[in-house]
Amino acid sequence: MAITTVGAALEFAGNLENAVEKAHLESADQAADSRLKAQLEKLAAAGNKRRSALKRLYDEHVYSDMDTGVLAPIASLTAQDYALPDAPPSPADRALIQKAVDHVHTLRQFYDDLSAALNRGRGSFSAVLTRSPDRSMRRLTPLQR
Repeated sequence: MAITTVGAALEFAGNLENAVEKAHLESADQAADSRLKAQLEKLAAAGNKRRSALKRLYDEHVYSDMDTGVLAPIASLTAQDYALPDAPPSPADRALIQKAVDHVHTLRQFYDDLSAALNRGRGSFSAVLTRSPDRSMRRLTPLQR
């Protein structure tokens, strides 16, 4: 599926965040370590916040002019490039951590590509979108050791 407008990108991002949030919650249910479980639940909550921010961005720009609104064209992105890695379910905490890291990397790659596609002319979109995955990685990094 081609993502060719700002609105389509925001909708795709919301759906991607929803899928990642669901994966984090499923992994939290499997986690044996209480610290890992708590971090995965925090990641899911952060994804929920990002999804809300995406909805606000969409709502704020739905009626703005065509050059900056949700119908503004962007360089085409393709949904298949951001398919979430699907690690086999495993009760091993290491596998759960890696799965979460892979999901956050996928989110970050999408947001980086979207930011570039927005041609830096829409700073408010770019700033909101790229900040959050970085925070998620900072939460996961200590658990990877």
